[in-house]
Amino acid sequence: MYYYLELSDKDKVILTAEFGNDVIAQTIIEITSGYGFDSTRWTSVIDEKKAIENLLSRFKLDASERNALNKATRGKELYEILKPLQRTEKQEALFQHLSKYRDQSISLKAIDVLSAATPKLFTFLTMIEWQVRLLLSI
Repeated sequence: MYYYLELSDKDKVILTAEFGNDVIAQTIIEITSGYGFDSTRWTSVIDEKKAIENLLSRFKLDASERNALNKATRGKELYEILKPLQRTEKQEALFQHLSKYRDQSISLKAIDVLSAATPKLFTFLTMIEWQVRLLLSI
């Protein structure tokens, strides 16, 4: 089963507050679930590279602190680069911030932020789908 959700203005504000400006790569989310899936799958709506740039700026890392981190393109990658470093205070604050994300993933954090609004819609769509299936089987 595929569901498509369009980000609301509220969703966009929430994502921008968490990840900074210009991080929303697309406004339509594809959500896939059903028989054989171990979990619900979401497409990412976040430009992770831009989110990383914004995080480096938010934590005010200077050029020398950013040097080793500039090649990271995903949140988990950034976390893994930071992990073995002798971290500065700012790098440590960023590391602790990323450690609070599920699997240190920016995309998963975006899903977690957005998923709080979807259970009602999912329940409604699932209910309609089962009603249609029932009607088609009669």
